[in-house]
Amino acid sequence: IKEYTVIFVSKDGKILKAQTVVEGGAATAPAAPVVDGFNFIGWDKAFDNITGDLTVTALYEEIPVISNDFFTFEDNADNTNVSIDDTNDYLVFSAGGMTIANIKALFVDTDLVIKSATGAAKTSGRAGTGCTITSTINGESKTLTVVVKGDIDGNGSVMSTDYTKLAASISSGVALEGCYKAAADVQTPYNTVNSRDVIKLSAYIAKSIENF
Repeated sequence: IKEYTVIFVSKDGKILKAQTVVEGGAATAPAAPVVDGFNFIGWDKAFDNITGDLTVTALYEEIPVISNDFFTFEDNADNTNVSIDDTNDYLVFSAGGMTIANIKALFVDTDLVIKSATGAAKTSGRAGTGCTITSTINGESKTLTVVVKGDIDGNGSVMSTDYTKLAASISSGVALEGCYKAAADVQTPYNTVNSRDVIKLSAYIAKSIENF
């Protein structure tokens, strides 16, 4: 009676099981390993009628990424003054900026990549308006741009320099754009930037109000 060797291997080629099977016999598959982000869907070859040495590889399909999985807040995270604007892909802070460490602590994804407005990696300090934060899940990524309400100069803090910048923009008629316009738009409802935003920004800087 002829005998053959049947080897079962994982997705990355690691041997899971080797067994000897008589000609015409069937091999018994091992349990397939669990692979994060993938579902096991079977084996790449039939092994119910063995007629020679055979290597059988586990097959997987990637679990589709649901966009809501990106930037999922931790259950115990204090995100009272943090929101996600899905329309514009903004991460909005309405009570001043946060440090990089505190931003990372907000989300389930602990491998967030944070960059400055110029694209340089940012690993410490505060994230200001114009910074970007990228979450990657199962090889797919989503990037949000930081908007710190009142932080018009992008340093992560709301200061008199932001007041000056906003007032100058309004008086000169040179409009702020993109995330910087969103940062300057502190008067609800958020729809335009005008003198009322200057007044509210001044109140925040003077600590008359705690958030926008």
